[in-house]
Amino acid sequence: MYCPICGLKNSFNSKICKSCGKDLKGGRDHLKIARYKQVIAMTLPVVLLIIFIATTKYGYEYFQYLGYTILFIAGFSILFLETRSPSYGQHSRYCPNCEHSNFNEKFCIKCGYNLEDILGYFITTNHDIEMNRNYINIYRKYASESADDMVKLAPETFKLNKIRNLRVSSCKTLFSNKPCLKFEYMDEKCKSPARKHGDKCIVKMNIDKKNEYEINSILCMGIYSEALSPQNV
Repeated sequence: MYCPICGLKNSFNSKICKSCGKDLKGGRDHLKIARYKQVIAMTLPVVLLIIFIATTKYGYEYFQYLGYTILFIAGFSILFLETRSPSYGQHSRYCPNCEHSNFNEKFCIKCGYNLEDILGYFITTNHDIEMNRNYINIYRKYASESADDMVKLAPETFKLNKIRNLRVSSCKTLFSNKPCLKFEYMDEKCKSPARKHGDKCIVKMNIDKKNEYEINSILCMGIYSEALSPQNV
């Protein structure tokens, strides 16, 4: 696991961080509990599906009672794990790198990603947007035939010192009018999802209406002042 204070990688059974001396017991317990929850979430639907097929085919009431028992045990186990999970405050951080959550520290204990500089992380249909103190990361997602969920690619990083005309604007289409995050990227290489418009690279990302206020609040922070559009300064 990674130290939540300094980000150093330690062995999973380490009691304290080799670099800063942080007690790692809480983080280790948290990862164990998260792993148990994942095992339950992955195996429970499969077991219940098998029981449902057996009940439908053979009509044995025994399988129905078995399914109810397994559901009860799984629910009780998850409730028990929730009470055992260490509490780290109401506003837990979400790691955009490995999607680990519910651990409010400076570094992700699962992958070591720096969480301290993340100002906001916004999930949309086709892209995820990470707003950082030093850059904006755009994670493109696509539907995979081999996975039930969307697959997230490595991010495209747009450095804050090269971003200009940053604002939340309106993106109109034939059937909708949604808010979007727009900015110009001052770089010769116009990398996706940026699009070339004349001599400028323009990035335009749809955002959910519910996130519009929070993104505008982040843009009002001083670190984004140079990147803001003139009308928002």
